[in-house]
Amino acid sequence: MALSRRAAFEHVIAENSTRLINCSPAETGTRLKQVLGEFSRIIDADRAYVVLDERPIRVHAWSKDGVTFPPGWPRRALAVAEQLGAGDGVTIADASALPAGTIRDALAGTGVRAWACLPLVRPGRVQGIMGFDRFRPIRNSVSPIPLARLASDAVANALEREFLERERTKLAMRLERARRMQMIGSLASGIAHNFNNIIGAILGYSEMAEPQITRGSKPAQHIDEIRRAAERGRDLVDNILTFGRRSDGRARPVQVRTLLNEAASLLRASLPSDVELVFEDVPADVAVSGEPAQLQQVILNLCTNAAQATNDGGCVRVAVKQEQIAAFVEMSEGGLSPGRYVCLSVSDNGSGIDERVARRMFEPFFTTRVAGTGLGLATVREIVRDHDGAINVQSEPGCGSRFEVWLPAVAADSIAADGLSALPLGRGETVLIVESERERLLRDEEKLAALGYEPVGFEVAADALAACRSDSARFDIILVGHASRPQGGVELARALHEVSPLQPVLLAVATAADVSVDLMTDAGISEVLHWPLDNAELAAALDRCLRTPARLQP
Repeated sequence: MALSRRAAFEHVIAENSTRLINCSPAETGTRLKQVLGEFSRIIDADRAYVVLDERPIRVHAWSKDGVTFPPGWPRRALAVAEQLGAGDGVTIADASALPAGTIRDALAGTGVRAWACLPLVRPGRVQGIMGFDRFRPIRNSVSPIPLARLASDAVANALEREFLERERTKLAMRLERARRMQMIGSLASGIAHNFNNIIGAILGYSEMAEPQITRGSKPAQHIDEIRRAAERGRDLVDNILTFGRRSDGRARPVQVRTLLNEAASLLRASLPSDVELVFEDVPADVAVSGEPAQLQQVILNLCTNAAQATNDGGCVRVAVKQEQIAAFVEMSEGGLSPGRYVCLSVSDNGSGIDERVARRMFEPFFTTRVAGTGLGLATVREIVRDHDGAINVQSEPGCGSRFEVWLPAVAADSIAADGLSALPLGRGETVLIVESERERLLRDEEKLAALGYEPVGFEVAADALAACRSDSARFDIILVGHASRPQGGVELARALHEVSPLQPVLLAVATAADVSVDLMTDAGISEVLHWPLDNAELAAALDRCLRTPARLQP
């Protein structure tokens, strides 16, 4: 009986391992749920799940028809496994027979009588557990662990592939952004001077007109709006110049209510009077991280498009909500990894969008209006991408449209004045930094220390490699600063990653134009930074690395 059961389970594992190998990383979640169901039927489990120790915790779960998961489970299964020290897997035949304590209480509170748990480990990439729940105790002496262990490698391999593909996609986006900004910076520097002259004239004449007008009057309000618009234009020109040199150089926590209040003032002065503009209330604690002028441009472009879609008057409604995303979600433009997001929606009751237009509306220079430039939605898409967000569009011909912009949320208490106080700071994590020029190394060490990290610098690559070989666990992050020689930096990053595969590797370069995504991925590079290092960009990259799945010791 035991042999036939094992043979049947091995057949199911082989069949489902092939399915996991053949499916694309984007389909892993759906396929994994089916595989968990197949495994559960063989070992007679009522529920099965994979819980990944990421931030936030990620769960793939399956249960029998009519069976549900109680609140907090299986997320709390990670803590139970840690308490049991389930390094090689654990089986509990009857939870009621356990000694009184937190483990028995945790299992009893979820209705579990028998429990099997296996670790899923791929150093530096995947850490978690695969668990099976039964509502009946195991009466025979056969433990499901030897059978289930055969499945854990197949599941861990599939999750590792998904993780690597996600990281590769992120790296590709950041590298493309770096190249695009480099080109935009070259173009912008040639025209920004003329723009600033025009804006300077508008600001100058506005300031001269203000003393001649009665304060509080309608003309004074109009002059004030002209001045504000010109100031925003000046910020935008400055941002275009910065855009070509920095990726996250001016990103900071921004209160969404403030963004909407400023947008409402600008829009009410520019939209036709027969368009009703409704801004729903936004709680004060809703905040995102970004560059205010760019985020403002997203709101203005979407609302202007919505107003134009209403033709002879109508209603444009702007709303905001916060939502926790538990699993990867594919959207019209981009996708969202698990985490907490702010959703800003712009809805109209206009003519809607047909399928032909929907396929092309984010393309640069595509427009359905004679006077349109075709850059409004293309610009929105690029800004949202640069802010690690996504866009979702809901529309039908004759039924209006709804554009949703999803951006990562931040804590409202992180909003502060410009400077280091507004940046995500470290908590003493150790950063190995390699930089061949001593003055640059000292300067970059000072930046890391100011951001709350403990820098350990090396001028010679061989010394950095030797330090990693002697004690790789000493370092939390590796930063390679060969700015003038990207290819040399990549090779050094590869060597450090091979010696110390558990630590994320960052590469700082003056230009990323000559380095491919595949080459960087193969070298284990997690982030590409612009050199010279910028405090905000560096802080954001280090924070992202520390929020990746927990690193394990081999």
